[in-house]
Amino acid sequence: MGLDLSILPAFSVTANGFSHDVLQFHRDNKIFEAVQLISENFGKVVEFDHFTCFLSNKEYEEYHYGTLENDKYGNRIKYVKAVDLKSYLPCKETIDSNCWRNRAIISYIMELPDDLLVYIFWH
Repeated sequence: MGLDLSILPAFSVTANGFSHDVLQFHRDNKIFEAVQLISENFGKVVEFDHFTCFLSNKEYEEYHYGTLENDKYGNRIKYVKAVDLKSYLPCKETIDSNCWRNRAIISYIMELPDDLLVYIFWH
């Protein structure tokens, strides 16, 4: 079992606390280290009454829509602004050419509004 990383962009700038999208990076140390640094330097712990997304597994073993408070390691979920990810993630041209998924996710992130909240989920 290894470390996995998903980012969950908020549904909209005004709908904080809900994410419909789950973007799971393929394992890449360069990306994981960058997201870890972004999370440490800019991340804020989710303090909403609840955060709702598809990665809840409170009532069932399988993922489903529901609330999520902690990652798989017991740490509170953090969020950053999209602009922070845009500024500090490796550019898609430096990502391994065999990893189309990571290039696509970085392209997706670059199109997000700067002030959109993006939740970070380690699993």
